[in-house]
Amino acid sequence: MNNQLRKIINTAKNVLRSNTTNMTFGIIEDGITVDALSVNQELINGSNQKFQQYVEFVQVVSGFSLGSIVLFEYPVIKDYQNLLDFQPDWETNWLCVGKIMSEPLGINKMDGNVYWFSEIPYSDEGLCLGTFNEFLEEYVFGNKYSEIIPWVDEDDWYQFIIKHGLIFEGENNDNE
Repeated sequence: MNNQLRKIINTAKNVLRSNTTNMTFGIIEDGITVDALSVNQELINGSNQKFQQYVEFVQVVSGFSLGSIVLFEYPVIKDYQNLLDFQPDWETNWLCVGKIMSEPLGINKMDGNVYWFSEIPYSDEGLCLGTFNEFLEEYVFGNKYSEIIPWVDEDDWYQFIIKHGLIFEGENNDNE
């Protein structure tokens, strides 16, 4: 995770926690220890190198609910894996990490990219939202949030990140 993204996440966490009314649209959970990763180790074994971006993330933030995007808390992520049961080999090739609105969001363990399955009935293709870091930078903390979430003018999370200058602008270096 690059320094700018880490700074934005920590700033958002602190500002959200400073006012309890923010909890209606934004909650960022504290990260987990390396030892706590072992709780669901079997879910992340055999993953693509890019998948490590997610592993790094849960050490900073174990899960969040930010507007219409939810990333499940890592300690209980196993309970949500069946949301991707329409995928071939879903138990070995996919990790369901959250949802956008009520639709599943998964990381493909083979290519390391994040996919959103927004078409019902769900197909096994989904919409690729890039690597995990790209997903965070562009869709959670970036302008592309408005591409996947309707009515951003009334969306409390999107208005919050604009108001507090938390829109990810990109960083040319340290883009691990």
